[in-house]
Amino acid sequence: MNVYLDNNATTPLDPMVLARMLPFLGERFGNPSSFHSFGSSLMEAIEESRGRVASLIGAPRPAAGGPAVVFTSGGTESDNWALRGSLAATGRRTIVTTPVEHPAVLETARQLEREGFELRLARVTCDGALDMDSIREAIDPTVAVLSVMAANNETGVLMPIRECAEMAHSVGALFHTDAVQAAGKIPLDAEGDGIDLLSLSAHKNHGP
Repeated sequence: MNVYLDNNATTPLDPMVLARMLPFLGERFGNPSSFHSFGSSLMEAIEESRGRVASLIGAPRPAAGGPAVVFTSGGTESDNWALRGSLAATGRRTIVTTPVEHPAVLETARQLEREGFELRLARVTCDGALDMDSIREAIDPTVAVLSVMAANNETGVLMPIRECAEMAHSVGALFHTDAVQAAGKIPLDAEGDGIDLLSLSAHKNHGP
């Protein structure tokens, strides 16, 4: 008998998820942005999906003024958008993150540093917890985004997300969290915790 013990890396597709997806992989293949009804009728399913994701992470429901949920190819693209988008949106040139982030965040931040932006790495303790004093030292009005993962993918350490968001907002910066290893495993309250940008990935939760 084989036993699979790597669900932190990826999970098998749940049969219920597959059943919900199959119509869109077969007869309901239209482009939801089309003007014809065969395609545009699928937009309702997409908006329902946005609402379900918003509920999972405690985000505002998607509204006419702009979606609270944006679908990307996965967590890596989402992390990349969050950092680059924050720099573009704020016009600031500093990123603060930690040395224990997933490479999707850390390598993007290092690439941005090579492109001329400033990167500051906060310290962590010997057990992988975040050193909050080092966050305070790194935060100032030049910071565009503070990015701290919700749950570490190697150690399982849970980070103080609400406190980090408060620090970021105190200097007018955005707060991003890579919640790929947290979504569906621990309660998330994006709105209540002040999370501006949150990344997650379906394949960690029995999705595609």
